Amino acid sequence: MLAGCVSGVIADEVRLKDGSAIRGTVTGIDAGVLSVEPAIDSGTKVLKFKLEDVSYISTDGPMFTAGPGGTTVHAPLRGEPASFQSSAPGQPIGAWKNPESSPEAIAAKKAERKWKAEIYAELTGKNGNSDELGSTVGAELHNFGLEDHIKLFARYNYSKVEDSVSSDDLRGGLDYTWAPSWYGIYARTEEGYDKVKQIDFFSTSAAGANFSIIKEENQMLATRVGLSYRYEKFADGTSENGPGLDIGLNYEYKWTWGRFVEAFTYTPLFEDFHNYLITNDAFVEFNLTAGDALKLRLGVHNDYESRPQAGRKRLDTTYFARIVYIFE
Repeated sequence: MLAGCVSGVIADEVRLKDGSAIRGTVTGIDAGVLSVEPAIDSGTKVLKFKLEDVSYISTDGPMFTAGPGGTTVHAPLRGEPASFQSSAPGQPIGAWKNPESSPEAIAAKKAERKWKAEIYAELTGKNGNSDELGSTVGAELHNFGLEDHIKLFARYNYSKVEDSVSSDDLRGGLDYTWAPSWYGIYARTEEGYDKVKQIDFFSTSAAGANFSIIKEENQMLATRVGLSYRYEKFADGTSENGPGLDIGLNYEYKWTWGRFVEAFTYTPLFEDFHNYLITNDAFVEFNLTAGDALKLRLGVHNDYESRPQAGRKRLDTTYFARIVYIFE
């Protein structure tokens, strides 16, 4: 009886051509790769094997497989991979547990795109090149696919201390990420001006590789490494520009009541690595409504420029309380 219980739990078996065997749950076959969730904790949630290295597959429960002429077979897998049918001669073998994991369903998910927009207003406190209390308005537009994400954003900040303008800056841009796996690519651009820093116009464009270090349901950690091009035109008529590196780190942790988000970017110039920009944003977000349409963000923004204009400080730190409205 005990043996029967164990075999019921450890139902599926995969044998490799090197003589080893893996017991667990076969989750699917896609593009010539077999995926198995091992019964014994090996530190890896899903093991993947090339079908050419597999000699035998046995599943206790039925799986969907693509048969000839677009038909679908629902039956346990038994035998060598070469014995399984494919949708057409020369086509790779496909197998999946659930209808939503079928090639057609996955293709539909990849084609499906979702929109999300958010507008926000915030009260800010600042020290550095100016000491003030002020306000900021902004908007973001997000477009999501199964493997990519496009973000458009714009933000304007204006404040006065008595009769003096202490903040007058505008920035906007686009950020694109494509991540079909633990790696991918990204491209971003940001333009604007900052009158207090005496920058009439600035532009930073970058592109490179994106790597997911942690990718879980409630937690994400990703890094970016790429090339950038910076341009700054100052109020005194001078300008500065050149290619450089673009290094970034993004982290997010979710709770049922909200989330924590932090983003870090470092962009030095190749010509002089002592000439660089660092930006760091961090906030805690609280859900204010049951539908998560209204949120409160409390956070800090750091903007560090190693070579500021004469009379300006290197670091600007902005503290904010932001009300965000999200609609999809």
